[in-house]
Amino acid sequence: MKLTAQGLACCEAAESDVELFLRALRWFATRELKFEQTPGEPESECVVSGRQLMRAFRLPAERRLDVERLGQVLVIEQWGRTGHSGGGLDLRLGVGRDVRRFATVRSIEEYATIKDEWLRESARPSLPMFQVETAKNGPVERPSLAYVDDVTIDGVVQAAEAVRLSTDKLAALLKELNDNYSRGNSYACHALLRAVLDHVPPMFGFQSFEQVANSFPWGRTDRRYMRRLVDFRLQADDALHRQISSQKAHLTLDDLPPSVWLRRLLAGCTRSSSGTGA
Repeated sequence: MKLTAQGLACCEAAESDVELFLRALRWFATRELKFEQTPGEPESECVVSGRQLMRAFRLPAERRLDVERLGQVLVIEQWGRTGHSGGGLDLRLGVGRDVRRFATVRSIEEYATIKDEWLRESARPSLPMFQVETAKNGPVERPSLAYVDDVTIDGVVQAAEAVRLSTDKLAALLKELNDNYSRGNSYACHALLRAVLDHVPPMFGFQSFEQVANSFPWGRTDRRYMRRLVDFRLQADDALHRQISSQKAHLTLDDLPPSVWLRRLLAGCTRSSSGTGA
């Protein structure tokens, strides 16, 4: 079971966890405000990790589980996170400008008020990722967060069609990736993301994703993203081919790469197909 921050606040003896969550938001807001983008890299973003948080708060080793529980809440909640990867103390979170809204938050009630106002402004759904509503006639489909937004999908599909490439499979892969992400189907997401990486190289004029990552003229930050996606292909192979054994080897949505990496890849597809380069 995964709890929202408000759900956590309803649990007995959760005061320290709630305070850690609020303190983390204030720290994230400070970090993002001080963050300076790499010159010439407008897509670079502030990234924080569980280990950095432990050092910044000077938490003793015995509070490691507290930070790991915090990570679960931070992945569920909408507070300005742009993406995430890894888990436990190795959890890495992309931090966007929207976190500044929570720079002075001191209570869970204040957090909820700010978040609800923000979501009303941006018309984003105020829902946990896996929430399901039941009506008299059965389950009601509710909006959920997508792994990659529709604007990005439409852009890459139009770019491929402009150079007379068939886009039926590409569109299907991306839509199915979003659908399975919203449902929490981690293995399907691993397989679909791996399929996307193997499908798009011809849009760059290459035959393999390794060639895309190493030979296309990416900017410095985007090149790092692409190399990490190359590494992800090994993890996807693990998801697809690891055989059953006595050892636990479960992968979750938390193990997926940050969605910004895929968005930058698809943006590269668009620029390459339009002949504008990186």
